[in-house]
Amino acid sequence: RAAKKGIVFLSTPFSREAADFLESIGVPAFKTGSGELTHLPLQQHIARKHRPMIISTGMSTPEEIDRTVQTVRAEGTPFALMHCTSTYPTPYEHVELGCINWLHDLYGVPVGFSDHTLGGYIALAAVASGAALFEKHFTTSRSLPGPDQQGSMEPRELEDVVRGIRAIERARGATKKIQPGEQDVRNMAHHSVVSIRDIAAGATIAAGDVWAKRPGTGIPARQLGEVVGRKTNHAIAKDRLITWDDLA
Repeated sequence: RAAKKGIVFLSTPFSREAADFLESIGVPAFKTGSGELTHLPLQQHIARKHRPMIISTGMSTPEEIDRTVQTVRAEGTPFALMHCTSTYPTPYEHVELGCINWLHDLYGVPVGFSDHTLGGYIALAAVASGAALFEKHFTTSRSLPGPDQQGSMEPRELEDVVRGIRAIERARGATKKIQPGEQDVRNMAHHSVVSIRDIAAGATIAAGDVWAKRPGTGIPARQLGEVVGRKTNHAIAKDRLITWDDLA
């Protein structure tokens, strides 16, 4: 049923037997929970299956994370890390979103965020901070009994967050350039060299004759100093964009 919906089926094994069973039914990857981070024998057992691993890092120290990373890396198995705080729900001040980039810089692998906060604010902030994966507990109703319900999302909330994540993914570029929709605004909002009084033909343009005003379709404001001191080819009326053809 998951495949028919375009969903990749995964599960979290808590034992060797569970990992072996999941392997037998063909799961494409393994997710290990925060409680198993320090269970190096289990991490190694799963890593030796050589399927991608997603490793949660809640309630752990940097040294514990590093030992697990080295254990999995020794088997040559690709993996991602999930930054996580295992408190249900997690107070905002205990989230430590900066750990997403810290883990990525430290290990050079995809880093995601396993979210146990209330609402969708931190989910969106995590993706904006660089999270490559996102995990959230899901429930049909937070009124149901159970330890995870209060930190879980109901269907409509999760739908809204996924839409937000997709928007943020599109917005995360880092190339500073003039975007296609900016050119018309740039032409209007930038400044060009303009005469601020009538200038006679053959006159030498003085600093008090010109200034930079909108629009930005003439000589750029940064070249104002190159216009001052030039002679005019003809009379230039006040409040006119000056062009290089106006100058001798």
